[in-house]
Amino acid sequence: MYEALTFRENLIISRLEQNGAPTAVGGICVNVEMVRGEQPLERRMEDFELKLMRILDADGEADHMVGGSMLERPRLSEEDETGGANGGIADGITYNKLLVHVASQFDVDGVNAGSNITSWVDRNMHTVEELRREFVNDVNYNEKSLYMGLKKKWYYVKHTSSMETLDERKLYSLRKAKNYISEGANIILLRYLAFTKYFGRFELACAYINGDLCRNIYDCFGAESAMVNDCRLDVYRVKRTIIEECGLEHVCVSVLTLQGQLIKQEWEDCDYVMHVNPHARLTNEKPPGNQELLLKDYWLEDMQMLSAYLDQQNICLMKNKSYMIDHPELQEIISDYVNEILMLRPNNILEFTLNYFGIFDEANLPRNDYIR
Repeated sequence: MYEALTFRENLIISRLEQNGAPTAVGGICVNVEMVRGEQPLERRMEDFELKLMRILDADGEADHMVGGSMLERPRLSEEDETGGANGGIADGITYNKLLVHVASQFDVDGVNAGSNITSWVDRNMHTVEELRREFVNDVNYNEKSLYMGLKKKWYYVKHTSSMETLDERKLYSLRKAKNYISEGANIILLRYLAFTKYFGRFELACAYINGDLCRNIYDCFGAESAMVNDCRLDVYRVKRTIIEECGLEHVCVSVLTLQGQLIKQEWEDCDYVMHVNPHARLTNEKPPGNQELLLKDYWLEDMQMLSAYLDQQNICLMKNKSYMIDHPELQEIISDYVNEILMLRPNNILEFTLNYFGIFDEANLPRNDYIR
């Protein structure tokens, strides 16, 4: 299962114009891969993964959201809180983990902006570490960052902002962050939801860029058919609602293939959207890593690309004709070569050609013994 969720994908970031047409302004790369390494920190309680999968495997029964958070883990005992025999951390064990890296850059009103996410996620969807950066390179370089790392008794949180000259640090107990899922783990979760075609609603928690924990609600609409790049394809749609402590809501809609490849993602009341390359070939099979662009099927329909090709073709023809006129001996050499082949009809044309033009090799030319 995990191997099926590990692949790389590249998307275009576009700005939506007033008429709704997208204009490409940047790009984003998302990469998820399996890694091995030391696991210094792992919670030893009922696995978050088991609680999550139990709900996701419910096959679209009635909404699992009843009142508060739905994926509540068992209440920790005092021994669990302090890392005793039945809780805390397992040290020095090597596990397979998932490394998530996201990098984007795009133009915002003539200003370069972007973000980076690097996450280390274990097989139970716990985030061991995550570092997020968001930047705008205006007159001054402004950057916000958030680091969250799993410690023995808590999550360590560090938030910095160059614009506000801010450096905040705080701790979240494992009880408070029991349903926390990072942005890197969210990418893996979206792929899993699409892969399993889950239908329903559930709630977790996530962290805003300032380090505050927020409600994180997923509304999953299951598989449906849609036209993608002029092809009929089965897709999966998820609406994610992030609610800050102050009550402010952020809504994001993601559309994926049934193998978890992101087709489109947009935020409510935002002029920017992420989408797959319009010339990419999409299927319900696992992506090879980079979208294959079938230019041989599309370039004749693209007037700009066709015009550029014809212009370049004419330029090359003119250069070749000009060179032939400036070097008439070339025509004579080619004519002699073709005549020799037709007259002698050698069995091995390649060997004959090497010998024929070998006389022009500098090493085979006669040399004056007095020249060194």
